[in-house]
Amino acid sequence: MQKLIKKHERAKQIIQLLIAHGPLSFRALQRLIEPYINKRRLLDALKRLQRRGFVNRRFERLFSGRGILYNLVQYDEALAELSEFMGLPVSKLKQPHFRYKELLHSECCALWVDAFQRLFPEVEVIRDFEFKDSPKAEQIMLVSADELDLHPDLLLVFPKKGDQKEIALAVEIERSFKSVKRLRQKLRKYANGTHIDGLIYLCDSRYIANSISKVYETKPLQTSKRVGHYSENFLLFGDADSIHTKSFLEMCNSRLKTVFLPSWITYLRDTRLNSRRDSKFDLSTPRCWHEKQSKEMKAT
Repeated sequence: MQKLIKKHERAKQIIQLLIAHGPLSFRALQRLIEPYINKRRLLDALKRLQRRGFVNRRFERLFSGRGILYNLVQYDEALAELSEFMGLPVSKLKQPHFRYKELLHSECCALWVDAFQRLFPEVEVIRDFEFKDSPKAEQIMLVSADELDLHPDLLLVFPKKGDQKEIALAVEIERSFKSVKRLRQKLRKYANGTHIDGLIYLCDSRYIANSISKVYETKPLQTSKRVGHYSENFLLFGDADSIHTKSFLEMCNSRLKTVFLPSWITYLRDTRLNSRRDSKFDLSTPRCWHEKQSKEMKAT
């Protein structure tokens, strides 16, 4: 009996991950699911969900070959059964179609969501495709659900806690360089036309980060009345692939100075918008972090 309950719970965990993130590869599912599940048991769980008609496999030319991703079946009959199984309304199970080019990007978003939530358990993460059902996201971004080009990939909302303020951070995962016109429009919107407190660009290459930094350095953005007094540290850059390492907490600001992500977030939460100053940000990485990294490297 206990074994059957465990299988039932694993099935629900997998479905919850697919609801939250959209299509995922086997590798991503194994990484995201808690507690750890070995490959054979995960494969068995996915086969059971396929037989029940809840999940199907999608074959794409990804990962330097033929990639297989798993997603929720979107037929009406299957959604009705899945709704009963999960105890959720059908509206929570419906998902947009993810185009071929969006699949790797979407999975990268899922891994970063997991990393942020492990690091900051209190944070609420809103994905771009969830904006249509999130009045809070529209209120923070000051855009409607239809203005897709102005939605960040992730919106992180940290709640008010004690003396700490509620803050919102926009996260963009940039796998290719957009046109200068589109970048300038988006950066100007973030700096002047939203209620976000900070912006993080996770880039696939240093070239992309440098190109975005050059656009950001233009005068209209640096003299923003809303965030101009901490413009150097309003925007951070990180390596999108660093999610696979222990160094993803170390990023750099618009002047390419190293910034420790938790310290940056803590300062934003502790300080009112009008009181923030570039000179007050603590950019150094705590010594204990380097010591921990060194011990882990020696252990491996």
